[in-house]
Amino acid sequence: MKKIILILFFIFSSGLAIAQTTNVTYSREGSLLNKPMYDEANLYFNDTVSVFSYARQTPENAEISIQISTGAVKKIKNPDDHIGTYQYINYNKQKLFERRNIRRNYFIIKENLDELDWQLLDSTKQITGYTCQLATTKCYGRKFFAWYTVAIPSDKGPWKLCGLPGLILHAYDEAKKLEWKATKLKFDFDFDFNVFLHNEEQITLAKYYEIEKENFQKRKRKLEALAAQMGGSVAIKKIHEEDIELSKTRIKKTK
Repeated sequence: MKKIILILFFIFSSGLAIAQTTNVTYSREGSLLNKPMYDEANLYFNDTVSVFSYARQTPENAEISIQISTGAVKKIKNPDDHIGTYQYINYNKQKLFERRNIRRNYFIIKENLDELDWQLLDSTKQITGYTCQLATTKCYGRKFFAWYTVAIPSDKGPWKLCGLPGLILHAYDEAKKLEWKATKLKFDFDFDFNVFLHNEEQITLAKYYEIEKENFQKRKRKLEALAAQMGGSVAIKKIHEEDIELSKTRIKKTK
């Protein structure tokens, strides 16, 4: 009888954990988020864990047509694998893990989940049927605004934004180069957080950008050498000179 009770308790507890998972779908807007292989992102969360992942619109290795600065259309391969890029936050351990890739080499960027200094403002508006309040903070070198609703008393939000007294339904930086808008919500959602296992090499955010810069310089030298062999030259520069994180730390430390 004890075995049966314990098994039933385990099943009930596991089911309850799944039932507490919420899914929010956000549109992705702003010049630094405008990528042809993604047009939305999803936030999955319960009381202790959240995952913000980018919804794949094209299969792995599929060709994508993009328009470059000259107006010409170029075909590229989808740069992500079946898991893709995500931000995973463990609130009990106060750790943030972000998965990114540099030419199909994946890294896990590990950060401390330092608390953001939110300033609550008086403005209100309706988003997807919820009354939202406005707040602002500074992190990663940018000033962000966030609309949150206390009707859903969760401190979660898109990307790396969290810590408000309600769920964030709309967030953007001051220049609107980064922007996320909630389009739909699902409650009692079945989701397996174990899909997001951190098997890749773990590095700091500053180290990631250092590797990215080194990789770009290596590719640049290779193309310049190839052009020189053919008796010509080539001018190469990054399409986006501006990083998403202007500062390589979450918040500005105070003495």
